[in-house]
Amino acid sequence: IAQAVADAPVYSHIALTTPGNRMHPFTTNFYLGGRVRPFVDFAPQRGVLLLGAREHDLFEERFGADYHYERIDGLEYKCCDTRDLVSVYRFEKKNQEEQP
Repeated sequence: IAQAVADAPVYSHIALTTPGNRMHPFTTNFYLGGRVRPFVDFAPQRGVLLLGAREHDLFEERFGADYHYERIDGLEYKCCDTRDLVSVYRFEKKNQEEQP
């Protein structure tokens, strides 16, 4: 991931958690030097998103109208923190004219 995304900001979206005890991809974050931030806390303009297969529909429902995102082929991995198959996406916030 680090080689493929260079210095792009990296975010994760993990919604399937216990309230008050949000999951975070600790292992991935460690190997990326502490660069992974929770997507919902930052409402970023662009960057790279770590998104688990079980989270995809939740992300699309909540943020799909506001963001373009495209999976980066070949960067899927099994996350040991969430036990989910995680894909890596490039994303960018849509401008006002593109939003429904």
